Amino acid sequence: MVDWRQLRRWGISETQIPPGSVVRYKEFSVWELYKWRIVGAISLHRSSGAGYRVAALLHKPNGDKPKREALGFAQLAESAHQHLNEIVAKVPGVVWEARAGSRPSHPENYLR
Repeated sequence: MVDWRQLRRWGISETQIPPGSVVRYKEFSVWELYKWRIVGAISLHRSSGAGYRVAALLHKPNGDKPKREALGFAQLAESAHQHLNEIVAKVPGVVWEARAGSRPSHPENYLR
């Protein structure tokens, strides 16, 4: 049985003691205690960064998208305008005609 603190005090390496010796009171370094957690954290950090870089490389900026949206809205507006014109065409013309300078006071006046 060997005291690790005395090995350190006298500068003796653990490789120099006889095989099968029990080392007691050993103080582990941060690396020895948390090596796999540190490696895992670094790997996770690097892989997430790589994932972001791959996503950035695969993403294709689409400069035509605003133009296509504007065209889609224009077509939608034109379709709505045509639909409204069809509805107006089916209603008697007297309802939609406005007289210059006069407003009928009662809805029955529209039907004259």
